[in-house]
Amino acid sequence: MHKKFILRSVLTMLGVVLAATLAIVWFRGPVQRTQRWKQISLDASKTVLPQVRLVDTAFNRWSETEKVSVAEQADWLTVCRRLALGLVGSGMSLEEIRHLEQWPESERAGIYTEYLLSDRRWSDYFSERLTRAFVGTEMGPFLLFRRRKFREWLEEQLAQEKGMDSITTSLIESEGLWMDRPEVNFITATIPPGGARKADVVRLAGRTSRVFLGLRLDCLECHNDFLDRTYFPDGESWKGGTQEHFHELAAFFAGATLAENALLGVREEKLDYRFKFLDAEQEVVVKPNVPFAKELLPETGKPRERLAKWITNSDNPAFSRAVVNRFWAIATGKPLVDPVDDIPLNSEVPEPLQILADDFAKNGFNIKRLLRIITSTDAFRRSSRVEGDEVTMEQQDCWAVFPITQLRPEQVAGQIIQASQLKTVDRDSMWVTQLARFGQINDFLKAYGDRGEDELSPENETIPQRLLLLNGQMVRERTKHDPVANPISRIADQAADDHGAVENCFLAILNRRPSKDELDYFVAKLEGARFGARQKAVSELCWVLMNTTEFLWNH
Repeated sequence: MHKKFILRSVLTMLGVVLAATLAIVWFRGPVQRTQRWKQISLDASKTVLPQVRLVDTAFNRWSETEKVSVAEQADWLTVCRRLALGLVGSGMSLEEIRHLEQWPESERAGIYTEYLLSDRRWSDYFSERLTRAFVGTEMGPFLLFRRRKFREWLEEQLAQEKGMDSITTSLIESEGLWMDRPEVNFITATIPPGGARKADVVRLAGRTSRVFLGLRLDCLECHNDFLDRTYFPDGESWKGGTQEHFHELAAFFAGATLAENALLGVREEKLDYRFKFLDAEQEVVVKPNVPFAKELLPETGKPRERLAKWITNSDNPAFSRAVVNRFWAIATGKPLVDPVDDIPLNSEVPEPLQILADDFAKNGFNIKRLLRIITSTDAFRRSSRVEGDEVTMEQQDCWAVFPITQLRPEQVAGQIIQASQLKTVDRDSMWVTQLARFGQINDFLKAYGDRGEDELSPENETIPQRLLLLNGQMVRERTKHDPVANPISRIADQAADDHGAVENCFLAILNRRPSKDELDYFVAKLEGARFGARQKAVSELCWVLMNTTEFLWNH
């Protein structure tokens, strides 16, 4: 009896400790999020308002030049949904909407912007988007490449508010072991398998030109430009792109080599880059050089160090334009210059892009400042429709209306997961929730299809993708009635009446309130239903909303 008593006591104590631990974890997230809401200030947003006005004026001139009408400003819920999709890759939670309703309507978008930028979700989201551009989506050479470590390193750089010039420099100059110095994976991702020691200079040059310069110089790898796409300044005139332009850039990476001692990782060795040009009889040594702004290239230093300083020089217009165009595309779904990595030097860029690029370079390539400006512009906050008129491509091209764009696969997955949770899914959520989110997104992307590093290119939804949402496990499991596993099921039990239940479903999933007709229709479906029948009706409503076209598009 004595032993049984001791055993029961121990088990009871363990149960109490476990229950207390779960309670602490359960309440910790909401408490920390509430503290962040209380700490939000609009001071940082106010500092960029003069620049926002300059960008707005430029957009207005653009629409006047195109002679198109401009849309009114969208309602605050629509703008905040765009903010969530653009900054963290999912829609708003019902919890966030209730917090925002406590602020004056005119301040809600600004408050939400600051809230999201104070959340590690933004750096986590952008680190994945940029990782795709920097190293692609493949797993790379076995033993020499650690994509996860690279992405985590990049997330930490963004969270610490490192400038884009600092991040870029670290990638291009990187040396050391890819596990100890994760930025080195930018180099090792291109090392061919099978015992090779040298990085693929052609891949590195192509990736560098597209991501950091916004130029498709890799089109010059095998021949001179015959499509009139690439021109570089040559005295007072412009010269068409040549093979030399590309391979001189590639020559900067010739010394990026694995050390004989593998524990030393990547080292810079003095190696010549040799290449046989088109119609040439033999290979020649190609010296490192840049295709334009040659006066900005340092004369001394290691080749990759010189290249990094040239790229990130504040007087190099290509770098700031390329970064701003990519960040605009991530935040809105559409770049200012399309394709995102093809911004010709010899033609004018849209005035708003140039203003943003100049400000970006002038202010230390500050990423958060750039995002604050982008999300505060009238172009970002305009409606996607014009009352009484059909929206034209001309209006969308000059941002007189907010362009409607299909959500990328990871945004669709993020939408589904967040829409089925009444509380915000973030780093303060229970670890079980975070782990489930990670696994479900990966599984969904495999089934739905992943665009890879070309994720910013336009692409229409396919029939198999729509069928996956209609019949797939992810939506079905997250909309079925299960008060324990599916928090959204509790809407049926917690809402004061049928009107409240329908409105909460719309807010949680579509981030808007239902129209009168929608409200009347779905309330009629719930009217008179009790217990299981009512809960089933709410679950079916959630399933319907998650399968609407509106749910799958940014608008």
